[in-house]
Amino acid sequence: MPIPEALNAVDENENKVESLPLYGSDILVTVIAVVLASADLAAHHGNFTLSNMIACLIAADILNLIGLSSFRVAGILLVGMLIYDVTFVFASPNFSPGGENVMLKVATSDVLTGPTRLLFPKIPGSMGGEAAFFPFSLLGLGDIAIPGLLCCLALRYDASRSIDISARGEASWKAIMESIENLNGEESGDEIMTLTGSAAEAAYDAIADRELEQRNLSQGERDGVGQDVEPLPVSGAIMYNRLYFKATMFAYVAGLLMAFVANDVTGLGQPALLYLVPSTLAAIVLVSARRGEVRRLWRYRDTSPNIWKKED
Repeated sequence: MPIPEALNAVDENENKVESLPLYGSDILVTVIAVVLASADLAAHHGNFTLSNMIACLIAADILNLIGLSSFRVAGILLVGMLIYDVTFVFASPNFSPGGENVMLKVATSDVLTGPTRLLFPKIPGSMGGEAAFFPFSLLGLGDIAIPGLLCCLALRYDASRSIDISARGEASWKAIMESIENLNGEESGDEIMTLTGSAAEAAYDAIADRELEQRNLSQGERDGVGQDVEPLPVSGAIMYNRLYFKATMFAYVAGLLMAFVANDVTGLGQPALLYLVPSTLAAIVLVSARRGEVRRLWRYRDTSPNIWKKED
């Protein structure tokens, strides 16, 4: 698909982009998006199921577009958002003109409509509290996206510690097959074993060395590591080695349940980050302390912005 010259489109290397590929999946996704958005608009954002679906897609897109590079940055961001959330929920009546809860007023206002929050019908007989007039319980997208950034970072850290045995095995197998193809038929059995074994060992070590280089970069170590190290693509190993990610996700669910219980017991709107931030950060700290990786975790930095790019 040609790109108009007036747009002056460039890629990440500042090279001019004259065209972009257009796939059938792009057209399908566009049609689905237009249908969902049109249906939500026709319902005047009143269908909470449809609105929640679009809100979840927006939250997922946020996590796909935005990433944190280190746990130090994550800690500062989460604690800062926690202070902001708590202040505007509990302290805002002290400085707002009408003595109102600013966060609750904005969240339940008819002016703020659309997929900016998740809405859940209130359980019959539950306490109404300050928002008794509002027919839904709600969860803001920020309460999903902010801890979600930490979960994504934990997953990338897990990926940086994974050992991709399958990639090493595939590289070794290819090296063996290539060495066999280059035989002239005059080699003895011992020579064949030596040649194929050496080729497999070299290919295996090459993948291991690249993984080590990537780990060194994530720890700020560049001894013997070039400036232009090509990051390894994320492998299938991450699917079964997700210790930090799982711990953070369980902590998120636990924190969310605590927020719901506090809301029901007190009858007051609760800043969800008050429960989500301590629980998720505590999960990261406890797992790293148990594994003796606190220092490594503190030094970790995701230096591979192209880590999600698949190789051709």
